Amino acid sequence: MQDKSQIKIIETPRDGMQGIDTFIPTRKKIEYINLLLKCGFDTVETGSFVSPRAIPQMADTAEILKGLDYSNTKSKIAVLVANLKGGKLAVEFDRVDDIFYPFSTSPTFLRKNLNTTTAEAEKTIDSLQNLCVKSGK
Repeated sequence: MQDKSQIKIIETPRDGMQGIDTFIPTRKKIEYINLLLKCGFDTVETGSFVSPRAIPQMADTAEILKGLDYSNTKSKIAVLVANLKGGKLAVEFDRVDDIFYPFSTSPTFLRKNLNTTTAEAEKTIDSLQNLCVKSGK
């Protein structure tokens, strides 16, 4: 690759944190993500709007988004959602630039991770796309 400006690095603390059984205090997550925002990543995936029963570690995503210091960063902010309900929560935050949905061509992955089928996931993607277009995400 000749033009290194085309490389975009997405940091995903959400992915690492969600697998930790002991709840990480919200203020610690905010402190950590604020440090990441100063690093110059293209995008930082800060959390997810998913069922707190499924992923308890992400139950404070809204509080984290409200507590971050966006003043000295050019990084885009992303969150992951598992359904339209999560998408509707995500678009309420002006500072959220991107909404990620973990689609897979594997029916097994979709069933285990989202409890859905390929056809249902495709409908969810359509609904999320419409929501994102309407909200400018």
